[in-house]
Amino acid sequence: MGLFPTGAPLQTPINTQQDIEVKKVGRSFMFDFKTGQFLMKDGQIKDTTKIQALEQWIELCLRTHKDKFNIYKDSGFGCNTEDMINKKLNAFYKTEMRREIEEAILKNEQFTKINSLTLEQKGFNLIVHLEIELKNKSLLEREVKISV
Repeated sequence: MGLFPTGAPLQTPINTQQDIEVKKVGRSFMFDFKTGQFLMKDGQIKDTTKIQALEQWIELCLRTHKDKFNIYKDSGFGCNTEDMINKKLNAFYKTEMRREIEEAILKNEQFTKINSLTLEQKGFNLIVHLEIELKNKSLLEREVKISV
């Protein structure tokens, strides 16, 4: 009798890197952040493309104050930009804001890194310009206006 069992070959396939699929996200619907309404067409809520869903995720993430709403409590979703909007964007606040935004955005598994992030303050508005690299190596550019 040997060290290893003999008999039928192993039936369970071993996953290789090519076999692993990206986790699929469910349906996402078009939302207009200016009006606060879902977009409709012929009486139906419009679906988003994958890119539109990611763009909406970015906007919602930056507009949502972390742990402010019970639905997001302890999920880590959101960004604490609201605390800094009324502050003068000096070097300290810009650095802190960039860190907050990068941390929040990179929680999404579809994003690998932020290539560019600029902040612009206009009155009580903060405008965030982003260029994000996706897992598939394509780039996503987005501008988000956050108001108090």
